[in-house]
Amino acid sequence: MVDAVLYVSRSTIPEAGAVEQFMDIKFTSLARNSALDLTGFLIATPVYFAQFLQGKGSSLGCVMQSIRRDERHTEIDEAPLLHFDELLFPRWQTGWFGPGSFTHNYVERLLGECHGHLAEQGAAALLRSMKTILPAGTSRPFCRHSFAKLCKFV
Repeated sequence: MVDAVLYVSRSTIPEAGAVEQFMDIKFTSLARNSALDLTGFLIATPVYFAQFLQGKGSSLGCVMQSIRRDERHTEIDEAPLLHFDELLFPRWQTGWFGPGSFTHNYVERLLGECHGHLAEQGAAALLRSMKTILPAGTSRPFCRHSFAKLCKFV
C-alpha cells in the first residue's frame, strides 16, 4: 500500500517572475522528493498549482508541512490522505503552463473546477486527467492536443 497526497492551490507569484520561480520550485522539489523517495507530479499555471505525491506517510507529512508554509501559494485545497496498491506516477514529473488561451481555456479550467472540491469528485477527476496526460513510466511531455481533447469531457 502506497500513501498519497493531492492538493490544488492558488499561486501568489507575480506573472513577471513566474517562470524563474517555477524552475526554482521544480529543482527544489526534484532534490527533496528524490531524497525522500517520493514520486508524483507538479503542474503550475499563472493562477494555480496542483501536486500529487506518493510515498511513505512520514515523508508526505514532512513535505506537506513545508508546502503549507510556502508563501508562493495560498488557499491550499487538500484531498484526504489517499491510498493506492501501486505507484500511479513512478517518476517525478513537472509541467509549467504559461499564460495564454490554451492555459486559460483548458488547464486553469480543470484546476479551477477541482479547487475546493478535492474531498468530493475533484481528486478523482484531476488524477484521471493527469494519468491521461502523463502516462506512467514515460518521458513524454505534456501534449496540448490530448489535454484539450480530455478537458472537453471533464
